[in-house]
Amino acid sequence: MLSTSDQKLSSQLKTMMKPTKSGRRRSLNIWHDKKIHPRKYMPGQQVLLFNSRLKPFPGKLKFRWSGPFEITKVSPP
Repeated sequence: MLSTSDQKLSSQLKTMMKPTKSGRRRSLNIWHDKKIHPRKYMPGQQVLLFNSRLKPFPGKLKFRWSGPFEITKVSPP
């Protein structure tokens, strides 16, 4: 059975051990989120698709962009 002071200490340790974002990381996330602009696409418009998983070195001459593709239907966000 834990005493009252042991219970307080235990709860404080649990609180301290929770993963938290640092202030700098949080402010960077806010800054980057402000820079994101919503894009509006119209049917018939042509777009390129960016493949972010394609690594630059395995096939150096591979393009990370594919397309153009034509927008056929736009659904609400």
